[in-house]
Amino acid sequence: MTIIPLKDRKSRIDDMSKMILPEMAPDQLKLLGISVQDIAEGNSHDAYQNDASGIELIRLVRRRAKAIKTKQNDLYADRSSINQPSQLDLVLDNCDVFKLLIQKLWKILPPDEPYNWPVYQLLYQLFFNIFHIAYPAGSNDTCALLDRYTDSGYKSIVSTPKKAGDTNANKTKSIKHLVISMANHIYQHEHLIAAPKILLAEAIHTRITNFSKEGDNMNIDVLTKFVERKPAESSIGSWLKPIKKPKNSDKLPKPSLHRLVNELEIAFKNQKINKHLSIQPS
Repeated sequence: MTIIPLKDRKSRIDDMSKMILPEMAPDQLKLLGISVQDIAEGNSHDAYQNDASGIELIRLVRRRAKAIKTKQNDLYADRSSINQPSQLDLVLDNCDVFKLLIQKLWKILPPDEPYNWPVYQLLYQLFFNIFHIAYPAGSNDTCALLDRYTDSGYKSIVSTPKKAGDTNANKTKSIKHLVISMANHIYQHEHLIAAPKILLAEAIHTRITNFSKEGDNMNIDVLTKFVERKPAESSIGSWLKPIKKPKNSDKLPKPSLHRLVNELEIAFKNQKINKHLSIQPS
């Protein structure tokens, strides 16, 4: 068990309270013994669950950024100026620009009626994905500059368990094993063995997505390792590459995506998925 000195714990909680999305650092939250609700407003889980998840996520970011600003808890506020705004100022400015652009977009889009819903759904997903490109990109660049010093300093000496890296890797392995189990099940089914891997990856991704949206599943420790609380479809596809399809399966009729998802829903109910995700592979 890792013990953080009280003074350092308070400092690190203060650091995390400056974050707009502290849920992106689940290991730190767990290490400090706090929840997102302790240091941030709103619930990202609700934003993820919303049909318009992309817009709701931006709204959550704006609300939290304003709250941090109101508490005068923003980073480098003393250095901020009109010519060189702080990161938080840039977030708020761009949220305002986003709002104006959305208002313009709504004016030229067809009415929000059932037959036009796919257009809106695609846009919401687009906003959501753009956010999840930009956020990790910024995080990556920050880590590129700071990670060397973090690893060689306090983090590695005081707060990181000796086998933390192995533990995190094992947690990710458990969902990889789940994916492989799902694939093996499909390829052992006489009516589904002709499923192309690209279609199977989509079906598995759909099943895990549906699972993560139910109840509080999104906060399961293994899923918090992924930004969208599920592995990317491309990752699932790469995990399926070593799996060999049954011989002569390409000559059989290919099942539909709906058929594959339905089979996975039946064979891998929530309880079974939970069991897979709770296993720590060696």
